[in-house]
Amino acid sequence: MKIKAIIIILCLLSLSKTLDAQTIPYWDANNPGSVVSPAGMANAPFMVATNGILFVIAGGALTEWSQSSGWQTLATFWDTNYPSNFPNGSANTLALGGGSVYVAGKFNQVTLASGGPPFPVDNLVALNFTTGAWTDFGYGQLTNSIYAVTVDARTNVYICCGTIFPYSACDDFSSVATPITNVFLELKNSTTNWTTVGGGLAGIGGSGNMGMCEISPGVYSTGLFSTADPPYWYLLGTDGTNIVMANNFLYGVNTNGTMVFSPFLIEWNGTNWVALGTNAPEPGLYAPLGTVTNSSTWVDSMVVSGTNIFVTGLFSGPEYGYDDDAAGYSGGIGIARFSTGGLYLPTGALLYENTDEDCYTPPPAGIAGPSTYAELAAANGNLYVTGNFDTIQTNLSSYDSWQPDDPTASITVNGIAEFNGTSWSALGTGLQYESCPGSAYGIVADAGAVYVEGIISLYSAAGGPNGFNGAGGNPCLFGDFARWISSAEMNLVFNGQNHTLSWSWDGTSTPYQWLLQTQSPCYAAWYNYKIFSGNVTNISSIGYAGPFQIRGEDSSGNPLTPWSNIQIFNDPGTLTLTHSSSAHTLSWTWNGPTPYAWVIQDVTSLFPTETWGDVDWLSGSTTSVNVNGWSGIYRIYGVDNNDCQVTPFSNQQGFSD
Repeated sequence: MKIKAIIIILCLLSLSKTLDAQTIPYWDANNPGSVVSPAGMANAPFMVATNGILFVIAGGALTEWSQSSGWQTLATFWDTNYPSNFPNGSANTLALGGGSVYVAGKFNQVTLASGGPPFPVDNLVALNFTTGAWTDFGYGQLTNSIYAVTVDARTNVYICCGTIFPYSACDDFSSVATPITNVFLELKNSTTNWTTVGGGLAGIGGSGNMGMCEISPGVYSTGLFSTADPPYWYLLGTDGTNIVMANNFLYGVNTNGTMVFSPFLIEWNGTNWVALGTNAPEPGLYAPLGTVTNSSTWVDSMVVSGTNIFVTGLFSGPEYGYDDDAAGYSGGIGIARFSTGGLYLPTGALLYENTDEDCYTPPPAGIAGPSTYAELAAANGNLYVTGNFDTIQTNLSSYDSWQPDDPTASITVNGIAEFNGTSWSALGTGLQYESCPGSAYGIVADAGAVYVEGIISLYSAAGGPNGFNGAGGNPCLFGDFARWISSAEMNLVFNGQNHTLSWSWDGTSTPYQWLLQTQSPCYAAWYNYKIFSGNVTNISSIGYAGPFQIRGEDSSGNPLTPWSNIQIFNDPGTLTLTHSSSAHTLSWTWNGPTPYAWVIQDVTSLFPTETWGDVDWLSGSTTSVNVNGWSGIYRIYGVDNNDCQVTPFSNQQGFSD
């Protein structure tokens, strides 16, 4: 169980523009900074990361961070039904998909930091982070709060809504109610109608106040719940095809009415529900030993990585990390793994706290006790876990006990570890709080780094520090962000004042060449734009417009570096058209990058509106054309190899030659 924070100080690294040379991988906890929302403070942030950009929800605002640009507020969210001087919309969760970041919650209006009037929405919007365009996905149909969202590879969107259903704290779900059809919904790509997934869910409970929601990869959001009742929340994740859902149900109902029993953890394959853990004694997850009802069951964190589904929480079944017979100690975290094909796959691991009384309050009888919480993230096929633990028992195999098979088979870590699918390892010296192991409240990862953030709370429910003020032995403010840099980074920077686009690579080798890609304004796909020699690190940005990314390659075009962060900008160039009557030529000058081709147009009609038609197409290296015998009004512009305009129109020249 996590302790809630009223204020979180974020110190993720408004990093200096140039990192000190260090051996990769390493912890980066330099330059602490904070995300300050328009409301003056940051609530527990919800975050996703991609391509070196971290998106964070804090205090009703969506903020992004990158090494090249630091923190930037993108938008604020409002619920106009509750007037306030500050953003009062509840943005509960984030997801990535289709080149966009999705923001879901309870809000009906968005204000962009870039300016312009607020625009109406229905609890779910998406920002295309390459074009900067915002899209409302509510379509007037989503009236309830949204607590989880995920997007598959086909850009179908799935959500869990906050519809409330009566239940009692001792409800054992012994009777299956009528299937609920308005909790788990989907929006098919290129459609505008939200529909129920399958035939809905059955055996569902609920709480007057939602507790928590989480989406893959390891992104969570926390709400209020009654301490008298167990928290209920929904979690969603995807491997690109299958959708995994956790918490607060017993059955998935197919469209033909058949029910699939897989309590608290189930998969939707696009057509039917699939039970998870079919090779275990029972599928799904269920109440721990010694408890009375399934109201004591929950999944705390879930992440989908490739064909693996990892979960932590309070549940029995495979590796649940709890035993009522263990000197009466209750509450613990193990890690369970399932395949998207439905099988249970052991991780052989349990996270627990040591008995160092200077750092932790020991559990009864002085035994090592299970950790009270853990959060998950995944990237590059690796699982990352953080929480208030300092030891990982690595050979746990029992279905119903956290007691180790061999107490010596363990590794010591400091609040964070990595699982590569076979073995566990520490992330350097991990997280610290004074002289004790630290812990993080949230975690997210992309291809190049693992981001963790702390929470202002000196002790967890079990007595251990619930935060960190150091990472890798480097100090930062308590309640901060830090990152584990797992691979060398590419950084792309646009400087509008100097009209330059520059890049840096903190790896050890120099690539043979640099490949710059952009997205055509006419098509969504990235395509190769320019190639530069490996010794080039900056170019003039004049005439460049759109999103750009760059990577290093060898002489055969094979990648040597990851893609850089994405830079979106427009640095207009000047295209000037000149007619020479004596030379019978039209010539032009352009101070931007050479286009694929030039298109010459003339006016074909002036009434009722001015209409232009193509006269000639010329190679991008051409700078003049013979116009002997031409008569009319002319202009020119450049196009890329997708026939999409990449320069402004030139001035017009009218003549009769």
